[in-house]
Amino acid sequence: MGQENTAPRKINGVEGVAGQVMVSGGPGTLERWEVAKKSSRLPMENFRQGVAAPTAAKRAGVAGYLFTADAEILYVQFCVPTDWDAASDITLVVHCILNAAETANDKIDWETSIVSLADHEDVDTAGTQTPGVEHDIGAVVGAGSFHKVPIVLDYNDGTCPIALGDNISITLSRTANVGAAGYVAGVIVIDICIEYQSNKLGEAV
Repeated sequence: MGQENTAPRKINGVEGVAGQVMVSGGPGTLERWEVAKKSSRLPMENFRQGVAAPTAAKRAGVAGYLFTADAEILYVQFCVPTDWDAASDITLVVHCILNAAETANDKIDWETSIVSLADHEDVDTAGTQTPGVEHDIGAVVGAGSFHKVPIVLDYNDGTCPIALGDNISITLSRTANVGAAGYVAGVIVIDICIEYQSNKLGEAV
C-alpha cells in the first residue's frame, strides 16, 4: 500500500513543487529540492551530411566533422524524450574543438533550421524555427581546445512549437561570418547532446 499524500512534503521548511526531486545530504538526510536536469547524447552514426559536407577530421585520436565554410551542413535528428517536462526549452549542445589557434574572444558561430513533427503532421507544411548562437571562446584559444556551444530550442515557438513525442530535425551549419575578423575559422564537431528538464520517469502507458 502506498502512502497517501495528505500533507505537503517539506525540506528545511521549503515545500517542493511538481517536477522537483529530493536531493540527499547524506544517510538519512534530505538537503533540498531541485529540478531534474537530464543530458542525452545523440549518436553520431545517425547524422547525415548535406550536399556541401563538412570534412571527416581527427585530432589526437578524437574524430569528428570539420566545418570551415557556411555552406557545409550536418543533419541531426532526435525524438523528444518522454520524461521531458513539456514546459521548458530544450538545449542542443554542440561539442567541438578548434582546428587551429584562434584569437581571444573570437566567436564560434552556428545557425540552425528546426522542424518539429507531431504524429501525422505534414513535413512540407510544417513550420520552422531558426535559433543561432555566437559563442565567445574567451581565453581558451589553442588548437585542439574543447568548447561546448549551447543552442536553445524554444519549446513554445509560435511557428514551430515542440511537444512530447515530436521528431526534431535540425539543419546545422556555420554562418557567413565563419573565419571573418572576430570569428573562429575551422571547428571539429566531435559530439552533440541535448539537455532538458525532466519531471517524470517516462510516458504513461
